[in-house]
Amino acid sequence: MDALRTLERRFSIRVEQRPDGPPIEEPKDKSSANYISDAWQDVPRVLAMLEGKLFRLKDTASFSDYIKFCRVLDVVQYDLDKNKGVQTMEMVEVLAKLRDLMNSCVSSNISLD
Repeated sequence: MDALRTLERRFSIRVEQRPDGPPIEEPKDKSSANYISDAWQDVPRVLAMLEGKLFRLKDTASFSDYIKFCRVLDVVQYDLDKNKGVQTMEMVEVLAKLRDLMNSCVSSNISLD
């Protein structure tokens, strides 16, 4: 981020830090554990977002957790490619669970072993 800010100042440009499209928000009604907002159902976009989050986790998560996160993202990407870009509800659910695990790993710095 420091390099990005330096380039922005040097060349007087502004680089967008968020992807285009509607923002992904946490569900307001958490009474149902199966509730997934529509924004979270865009698998390619969520994959990209979680890959960015994974990059930020590399210094805080254990190595084994980091590898597990990588493997899950790879499997979902493989399934998406195999289905020629057609996403399934299973992919959405796996990514939602992965997001929750990543968040718990960051907040409590626990291992998933």
